[in-house]
Amino acid sequence: MDPHAGELRRNGLKVKLQEQPFQVLTILLERPGEVVSREEMQKRLWPADTFVDFDHGLNAAIKRLRDALRDSADNPRFVETLARRGYRFVAPVAGVVPANGTGIIQSVPAARDHRAIWIAPTVLLVAACIFVGWHIGHRTALPAAPSEVRLTANSADIPVERASISPDGRLLAYTDPRGLFLREMSRQDSHQIALPANLKAHFVGWYPDGSHLLVGGSGDAGNLNLWKVSILGGTARNVSSETDSGAVSPDGLKIAFVRSGGKFSGSELWLMDVEGTQARKLCDIAGFTDSIAWSPSSRKVAYLRTTYWPGDTADSRIESYDLSGERATTLYSDYRLQTGLSWARDGRLYFTRSEENANAESNVWSIRADENSGQSRGELTKHTSGPDWKLRPELSADGKHLAFLRSTIAPTVFVADVDAKTKTLEKLQRLTLDESRSRPYEWTPDGKAVLFVSDRDGEFHIYQQAPDAASPELLVDGHDAPVILRLNPDATEILYESQTSHASEAPAPRSPEFQQEKVRLMRAPISGGAGQLLLEAEGMVNFQCARAPSRMCLFSRVTKDALVFVQFDSATGATKELFRTSDSGWQSYNWTLSPSGTQLALSKAIRVPRDTVIRLISLSSGTERVIPIRESAAVVAIDWAADGRSFWASTQLPGGIHALANIDLQGNLKPLLQDGKPYIGWAIPSRDGKRLAMWRSTGGANVWMLDGL
Repeated sequence: MDPHAGELRRNGLKVKLQEQPFQVLTILLERPGEVVSREEMQKRLWPADTFVDFDHGLNAAIKRLRDALRDSADNPRFVETLARRGYRFVAPVAGVVPANGTGIIQSVPAARDHRAIWIAPTVLLVAACIFVGWHIGHRTALPAAPSEVRLTANSADIPVERASISPDGRLLAYTDPRGLFLREMSRQDSHQIALPANLKAHFVGWYPDGSHLLVGGSGDAGNLNLWKVSILGGTARNVSSETDSGAVSPDGLKIAFVRSGGKFSGSELWLMDVEGTQARKLCDIAGFTDSIAWSPSSRKVAYLRTTYWPGDTADSRIESYDLSGERATTLYSDYRLQTGLSWARDGRLYFTRSEENANAESNVWSIRADENSGQSRGELTKHTSGPDWKLRPELSADGKHLAFLRSTIAPTVFVADVDAKTKTLEKLQRLTLDESRSRPYEWTPDGKAVLFVSDRDGEFHIYQQAPDAASPELLVDGHDAPVILRLNPDATEILYESQTSHASEAPAPRSPEFQQEKVRLMRAPISGGAGQLLLEAEGMVNFQCARAPSRMCLFSRVTKDALVFVQFDSATGATKELFRTSDSGWQSYNWTLSPSGTQLALSKAIRVPRDTVIRLISLSSGTERVIPIRESAAVVAIDWAADGRSFWASTQLPGGIHALANIDLQGNLKPLLQDGKPYIGWAIPSRDGKRLAMWRSTGGANVWMLDGL
């Protein structure tokens, strides 16, 4: 690349590249390996007095540059995108581009003097050999830092779900929507492992012998199973029908597993022998867990326990259970802990923790764990960095190789047209084109634009965007951290939840016991502007308003033992409790208010897709009707259709397939959009019912490895 001549060549042949993408490449090559922010590029590419759609222009320039380099955003060899931060040139660079853009990275004489071309590399090679040889001879080289290596290159359509490294560090087993795969570290290719019929695998771990895998998943009916699978072939053996994950002890004699009733229920730690017999409960866990790890001597089991309450995470901690003493001890506590545990031979316990001041970033950390006392000691050590999620660390038996998932999966807004008669979707298109987290909640009254919450500028704010617009318009700015937004009955104001505390209030201490957080309900003009306080309520988790002439507005709040529904006035903030429900599993209710304001529909977000019902409650008489879902599906979220005659529902079908569906008032479910990605979220109809806004997950997940720990 010659910035002075404005030329880019591949193997001596000139590559066609427009001026703006070439400028982007020049900027990136001035600081190879460093992050260049989008704001910095904006200042360099467009003068301050230039009116331009910056987001669209820069995205287009990056795409043209990648096309010229034959590069990929999902598997970058040259230009890497760092969500909400900018871009980085990641390929090795010979030469330097000065900031004035007049330097040349590699000079190729017109006469093609091949001797001249090889002079500089030869000198560099000789110098490098002398330098390395001197250090080897004098043995003064510092210990090499662990290197980070990418192990899989799945596209965003097939994100890796779980991965585990073999005890000897030679093999990687991983699952994705297609099934179970095995890869040798020394090779670039993977081959698929046969699984029992109808098993959708989403968990994998190793037996200490290195030739068998512990594979968990679900069947068509949603039933959970754990299997012992040989990597050499042969018939798989069912180990358990009570769980879909577990951990084999280092001595190869036992399997620890967890039975959980769901996110808001308690869990149980269980133990069985390595073939799945003699199962017995070890203890009750006061919270939800799906991460367990054995201590090196097989005497203790560590698990990550999180106590959830609707709308808040109350407490998250790592506990260790002593098999001989039959008691649990808190090893480490931090509300930022995420899924995944691995206990090394040298006593280090590896886990994932989200960053305090980053919207979508977590990293792999470790702490020394005393196996005798079951408690932690020493300082935390951070092992990774970068603006994405680093999830589920898994160690090899010798502790030298650590595999983990890098994930950029995030919710993105999509829109579609709706056929009024068939409720089928047409012209499905992505609305938000950046890499932020964005979720839709309303349409403007004329149905021409979507109202959504997004962290596209680093903080969550409220935006509107028409389907044919290239970028959104900021409506509500500030530091209110909006969570949910709705329109008031007259559609003249935006109402939104804010979970920020008053500046004078100190954050409440985290506690394993139930605690209610005070949530503010704010109001702002639909044309945009600063938010103003409407009301405050403890434990508020959701709210909705009907459409005029109805004045009905409701919010729900949680107490220690019930979900309470409260009517409120959208103009004055006056409140009145209507009713409460405390039936089994009430913490998992999702609900929606009919457009007329006369009916409330409730459905529990359950994991197993069977026996699903919708409760339909009349707000005038209090009478209730139960609608059984006729097809086997778990309903995650529901919203009334614009005509009040059906529901739009985010569902999970048999086999773990996520789908957007329409459910009529007789319980007939019609899947409309199925996706192999992790999530399809809720769907919001425009007021005339002609359009639908929904969120789907975009981004991908792949396995990376820290080598040489």
